[in-house]
Amino acid sequence: MEYQFTNPDLGPDPFSPEGQALMKSGLWMRAGFVGASVVALGVITLLTGDARPVNAIAAILAGVALAVLAWRRSWVLLDRIDAGEPTPPKSGGAKPALAAIGTYVTDYNGA
Repeated sequence: MEYQFTNPDLGPDPFSPEGQALMKSGLWMRAGFVGASVVALGVITLLTGDARPVNAIAAILAGVALAVLAWRRSWVLLDRIDAGEPTPPKSGGAKPALAAIGTYVTDYNGA
């Protein structure tokens, strides 16, 4: 059996803004799937009577909230990629690199 390697040139660079937005979008989609799974489990426990109705309804509402939030965030990230908008810059600028325990490097030019 021959193993087919994937071509890394088929997708965007994972360190580019588009690649990072795709990664974040995929993570948000997974979180949305977790929320939908919690909804399904809440409905099953509500119908079978395995848990108190209040707990099952709370699980359903939490799952719906997570699924809606996560899928909307994923959709926004994908729309930014499609529109060609740059991703918004992170607030606060670049954080200094950790040089040792408790010390930070603030000048990257060796000074």
